[in-house]
Amino acid sequence: DGAGDGAGDGAGDGADSKAALEALDAAVAALHRWAAKEEHWKLLVAWHRAHGYAATALAALDEHLAKEKGPPPKEKLELRLELLRELGWQHWVDNAKALLLLKYPQSYPPPFNSV
Repeated sequence: DGAGDGAGDGAGDGADSKAALEALDAAVAALHRWAAKEEHWKLLVAWHRAHGYAATALAALDEHLAKEKGPPPKEKLELRLELLRELGWQHWVDNAKALLLLKYPQSYPPPFNSV
């Protein structure tokens, strides 16, 4: 049941997550030495989220979306929706959901609603 072994009771979670964040920071810093941030936007957004910076993650995603040619894929718009939800901006979430349904209606056959 995990009782007493530290699983799920929070024991050691702070130290483990701090060590994991430090390892992530080192890996991202090493990556930035040889690759531009624009080349790994998804990692950059995930890094900001891991540190609890939802607004900065949203800004990084919006910057990436602005540079994209053509309409953004549904996956990226859904990620943007998650970030807005993390920020607690419900009015923006509602607006983004409505726009997502307009761009990718559920009534279309699969190749058109899953782009």
